[in-house]
Amino acid sequence: MSSPSSSLSCLLLSLCGAMVVGCGSDDGEAPEAPELPDYPIRSEGPFDVGYRTLETEYQPPVGGTRTIRVHVWYPATEPTGDAPTYEVIFTDEDVHTDAPLAPSAYPGGFPLTVYSHGNQGFGGDSAERSRYFASHGWVAIAPDHKDNTLTGNVSPLPTAHFLHRPLDIRAAIDALDALPNSDDLSSAVDTSRVLLTAHSFGTYTTWGVTGGRYDAAAVKASCDDANRRPYDCTEAELNAFSADLSDPRVVAAIPMAGGRYQDFFGDKGQSSISVPIALMTGSNDDVGAADLYDNTSKFPLTWVDIDGGCHLSFSLGSCKTLADADGFAIVNTFALAFGRYHVLDDGDDSESAQIVEGRAELSPLATIKRR
Repeated sequence: MSSPSSSLSCLLLSLCGAMVVGCGSDDGEAPEAPELPDYPIRSEGPFDVGYRTLETEYQPPVGGTRTIRVHVWYPATEPTGDAPTYEVIFTDEDVHTDAPLAPSAYPGGFPLTVYSHGNQGFGGDSAERSRYFASHGWVAIAPDHKDNTLTGNVSPLPTAHFLHRPLDIRAAIDALDALPNSDDLSSAVDTSRVLLTAHSFGTYTTWGVTGGRYDAAAVKASCDDANRRPYDCTEAELNAFSADLSDPRVVAAIPMAGGRYQDFFGDKGQSSISVPIALMTGSNDDVGAADLYDNTSKFPLTWVDIDGGCHLSFSLGSCKTLADADGFAIVNTFALAFGRYHVLDDGDDSESAQIVEGRAELSPLATIKRR
């Protein structure tokens, strides 16, 4: 039985809207979990979208100190502030720089999603999806993978970059945790359970972040083959692939328009992955998805294939065989449903659970397989 002082403390805190571990009823029953906001998944959420950037520095095992930019989208209370421009080219009129942060609609703080862009992409190239999540009360972040962006690409890519990509994701999440107390996002974002999304080359990032085991022999063979890698790998670089590049905070991932990357993970490297993965592809973009689905095992995998979808249906758009609005609607709906289902633990009767489990149709254009 609770002590009188404990019960009084819980009562006072409950009146203030606080959640306190250990404050249950006198009969020992745990308090009911607070309900999650039930914004319709198939449409934009109720929030305006703010935007800012962070810069963070970390020390990878090879390549020297690395400084990267992190894009941040967040729910805002009003549409004030200038429209940002990504990579000095793409202006986003639907986002507002430094707009005032809205209070979190979720009891545990702002849920978090992080994005890994593709080859010569940039953190803002999937701003359509980042905006969508932010409008639903999430914080969305995306690092620019330095040395492989649209306006800052190094060719050929150094071997160290293949180590940096997964570590960039870790550093981007760490950057939120390291914000000073004076920052309004400090301690406001729940970084303990994160959804990762990725496009194209970002699929490679996914396997490293979610626990894929690098195949040392495959990596060395790739480095030694001038037709595959036009340079040699140093011993320090080869040794670094034996390190754990995963991040346990990432509890679910959605790689889009990408394949297995056997030259790094071999035939069995993905077998060490345990988090749920949703592979999204387009029927007009053969990236080896069937091979990945049929010839990898153990980890829970959902494959969503979109009829008419192209490589850029999951990023900037401009697909000739699928209208951008239709493609984005499918991708955003499924990504948010998958995030709510695995990050926020939406209930069995929720719309997200029905979509992810195939009990509700995602779209007539989408074919879903699950194992």
